[in-house]
Amino acid sequence: MGFSKNIAIIIISAFIIVACVKSVERPSISSYEECVAAGNPIMESYPEQCSDGINSFTRKLSDEEKRRLNLDLDDPFSSRPDKSELLRQCPEAWIENKMPVVVEPGDDIPKREYLILDGQNRTPDEFDLNWIETNCEISSAEVVY
Repeated sequence: MGFSKNIAIIIISAFIIVACVKSVERPSISSYEECVAAGNPIMESYPEQCSDGINSFTRKLSDEEKRRLNLDLDDPFSSRPDKSELLRQCPEAWIENKMPVVVEPGDDIPKREYLILDGQNRTPDEFDLNWIETNCEISSAEVVY
């Protein structure tokens, strides 16, 4: 009788533990704001990030912050800080050349992407690519092999 009593205590204890664990389930977090509101730590980064231990969420920058930072989110490593110098004209073509090329040791690797404007090849860094994507019929590079 003592053995079956111990089994009954173990089974009841297991049910109590499962019930307690289910009642402490974590709320579903799907945004930076919800993550912060749940009391999770905020990482020292810009923009700030919050982690719930499973997922990380990044605070969205306001339009004013984006304007102040002059961020080009599609090209964050752009070497041109002043976008007013960039060409805002629709090119005749936008080409990404994927054809194999032989490069001798010591030679520079040739540019593989270019835009054609007035019949001349131009490099992408001369253009405001976001403007082209929004305003021109050509919105991305055509890949050629």
